[in-house]
Amino acid sequence: MVGTYMMGSQAASDYSAAKTSSAAVEAYNRAYGLYLANQTFYVIFGFAYIYNLADAALNAGAPAQAQLRLPADIQIALAPEGPRLIKEWTW
Repeated sequence: MVGTYMMGSQAASDYSAAKTSSAAVEAYNRAYGLYLANQTFYVIFGFAYIYNLADAALNAGAPAQAQLRLPADIQIALAPEGPRLIKEWTW
C-alpha cells in the first residue's frame, strides 16, 4: 500500500514536470491508476479488518471455566509482597 502511494507521488511529480502533452497524459494516467489501486487496497483491507472484528465479537463465545480447586488445607493469602499460598500443617 505504501508502495503504490509512493509510486503515485512520483508519477504526480512527473506530471508536474512534463514538457509535452503526451508525457503529461501518460504521467497523469499512471498516477491516477496507482492512487486508485492504493485506495482499493485500503478499502479491501478495511473491510477485512472490520469483518475480523465482527467475527471475533459474534463467534468467540464464553471462555471455558477453569476447574482449579485447591485442597482444603491450602489457602491463598494476600500479603504486602504479593499473593502467597498457606498450608496449615496439622500434627
